[in-house]
Amino acid sequence: MIRNHQSQDIESMIQLMNNQWAMSELDNQRKREELSKDSNIRICCNQDAVLGMWTHTVWDHPLWGKAAHLTISAFENIPDVENIVEALYQDAQAKLSAENIRFIMTGYDDSNPFYYSYFTKKDFTPWYGYSTLIYTEQRQPHNHLTMREYKEEDFEHYYSALGECFTPMRQAMDIPPYNVFSDRSDERIVKLKEEMNKNKENLLLFFDGDTWVGSSLINLEDIDDLFVVPTLMNKGYGRLILQSTINVCFDRNMENIYLGVVHWNIKAQNLYFKTGFKSIKSIRYMRRFISE
Repeated sequence: MIRNHQSQDIESMIQLMNNQWAMSELDNQRKREELSKDSNIRICCNQDAVLGMWTHTVWDHPLWGKAAHLTISAFENIPDVENIVEALYQDAQAKLSAENIRFIMTGYDDSNPFYYSYFTKKDFTPWYGYSTLIYTEQRQPHNHLTMREYKEEDFEHYYSALGECFTPMRQAMDIPPYNVFSDRSDERIVKLKEEMNKNKENLLLFFDGDTWVGSSLINLEDIDDLFVVPTLMNKGYGRLILQSTINVCFDRNMENIYLGVVHWNIKAQNLYFKTGFKSIKSIRYMRRFISE
């Protein structure tokens, strides 16, 4: 039977989510709180035993139309797992079709080939890989870079550099829009400014003397959006920014420090591994375009 989740299902659902994503205890606690209030998660169960689940998030893609990130997960040690996944997929398809979804992406644990085979049969094609890393060392050496928090007057320089910096990666993996700052509509600019002002204490800008060299973002337990100003790449600033950001995480007494990297970016992966990060989860994404 497939139904909406209930309070007694939450711990089983957390376990299923951990099978698909690298979730910290902080992530688990946040999910417990979300699930205790409301959720769009559906579960497959046999009486009171949870066998699997599916969930999705929806957004409007500027080129592909209405898009969805679909997650399906089932306990692998149960009999007839393929039929359970099929039942979950059909239930999800009914919902996605009703929502007029034109593009679907899904991910699976790289160590489990079952989902690759399953989604290939459903006309999904391989897209890109993504690894979650955790920091395993002590504080990093102090370096000469100075740091300050983001200010509203930084907006134009910051987003122009960020957009240019990540364009090659997004082009290589076909993740449009390739430049995330290509949409400069008034509505988009207002939204971005509001988001950045709310999070300015976690958005760090780094300087070599008076020269801005790059930035990073501390998002809860994650280091995100770490980049070097494009005209200053290949001068060692990426390593210095990473070291300084790790030390800020220590200053904030963060229990864990995570970082994500796409498999395409070999150079960044090598830097992270040399600095003391270890991979804890590798996800492969697939996608499917729905024709009219």
